[in-house]
Amino acid sequence: MNRLLILYIVFMLIFSFKAKSDIIIINGKTFPLTSESPLNKYPLVKTIKEKLVSYRTTSYDDPCDSYNAEWTVVNNELYLINIYSCNDTKFQHKTDLTPLFNDGSVTVKNGMVKAVWFKGDIWAAQGKPIYTYTYMSPVYAAETRVVVLNGKVTGVKEFVYPFVKDAVYNEDSNARTKFINDHINWLIIPNLKSGAKRINIVFQPGKLGKPENISLFKPSDDKILNDEAIRVIGLMPWNAYYSHGQIIKQPILMSVLFSEDRRPK
Repeated sequence: MNRLLILYIVFMLIFSFKAKSDIIIINGKTFPLTSESPLNKYPLVKTIKEKLVSYRTTSYDDPCDSYNAEWTVVNNELYLINIYSCNDTKFQHKTDLTPLFNDGSVTVKNGMVKAVWFKGDIWAAQGKPIYTYTYMSPVYAAETRVVVLNGKVTGVKEFVYPFVKDAVYNEDSNARTKFINDHINWLIIPNLKSGAKRINIVFQPGKLGKPENISLFKPSDDKILNDEAIRVIGLMPWNAYYSHGQIIKQPILMSVLFSEDRRPK
């Protein structure tokens, strides 16, 4: 099996989960988290989940996992300030955190819990989503990384990702078909009256707005068609999307159809 296709299957299995989006307040502005909830790193989070069993969602299509947490940064420290149900309006009010954190390892003060257990990166989305992959959380044009060490914020960095404005082909199948047909060198394509030939190509988005790692997934027995399909796909502007500072290198499967009906008359 094609190596990129195997990677694609693994990619889809890894990311085929229901998204859980906490929110974080930084300098008075609220952002959705694009990373795992810091609450999941709390040593007794299982106990908290058991106490929040009434928050659990029953809707298969609900993208939330039972509840969401709300965080804030105050004086360069990370605090949990609320936990609320993500799908049940009965539990949208502010939650009393005291009975949830009564093990003595943390202190609830003024309705807030300092996240002393958490060390790592929190990623917060900026603006509206620009794209959503199947089975995945939305991706954004910019994110903020908040570095936390035992509840203390040690660094904040903004990431603004490159975006190719003329790369409309990610979402517009008609535009893709027209681009491919317009860029085929039909002068070298042999007569196809015996039947159309479809070449399946697999590639990955590249940082410079062009496909990378292009290979044949379902080749033809005609080398001229195979080579031309690879060449044309390599010309197509194609936006790469980013998450947590890294390009999302998911494989893309695309077809190039050669037929006399498509040959310019």
